[in-house]
Amino acid sequence: MWQHIAHYIFTNLHPNEHKYIIFELCNEPVGTGSLCLNISGCLDNESIKCQKQYDLSYQIPTIAAIKSLEKKHSLGVSHIIMVTTYNNWSGVHFWAPRGVGDYDGTLDQLATDLSTNGYSDSKESKVIIAGHQYCDKNYGGFSQDCIKGFAEKADKWVTGIDKILKPHKLLWFQTEGNIMAEGGHVLKHSDEYKRYLTKLSHSSSNIGYTLWFMNSTGLSFEPLYTLGRGNMNFPENSQNYSQIYNISGIHMYKGYSLPKYNFNNLLNE
Repeated sequence: MWQHIAHYIFTNLHPNEHKYIIFELCNEPVGTGSLCLNISGCLDNESIKCQKQYDLSYQIPTIAAIKSLEKKHSLGVSHIIMVTTYNNWSGVHFWAPRGVGDYDGTLDQLATDLSTNGYSDSKESKVIIAGHQYCDKNYGGFSQDCIKGFAEKADKWVTGIDKILKPHKLLWFQTEGNIMAEGGHVLKHSDEYKRYLTKLSHSSSNIGYTLWFMNSTGLSFEPLYTLGRGNMNFPENSQNYSQIYNISGIHMYKGYSLPKYNFNNLLNE
């Protein structure tokens, strides 16, 4: 599948447009019914075994296929390729530190598999890890508000992730996260998520984050009730930031400029 996608892009896109292309291999691969790969016999209590199987059967071969086509087409460019952890909704809270909270070892295994197969050092390989993180009671963004104490927990997660990825020179990017709220709801403990974003801005392995401007009904958040420029102060180092919202909500953001975003610049900083 990815060979066909990459081949089509490489043969139809103008050379100057390749810097805008990012390959994300799967969004939240979960369970044996994953759209990306059906891992037979993958049990919930075998997270590390399943991660390795997912990496070696799907993610590593796909990276190799895309990079092979890059050389074949003599593009002179290396595209960003996003990989992630398996069977945990790409949840950052599963990643680190060892022995704390929901830690399941998948990030350690992913980092090892990438390095073993020649894809360590994100600045060189252009392979980065995608993660998601919300701050509600189930960390899934399906209930309103942040839980009290979230920032303290998240501080440990980010510190642990830095330690895991540093030896491999791997970097990660938060592709999804925010505080869920219905219109008119006054957020509780919203400062918890702001403190988390501040921690990310000082992380040695995190290169940025996207704030997901959607609520559980699929409607855009109103700016007043979500994190975003113009309604809540951001960490000073907030240029590594982007927003996603649905088309029907764009009128809410008239005159609301979005920061320009370029992954390649982030990796080359």
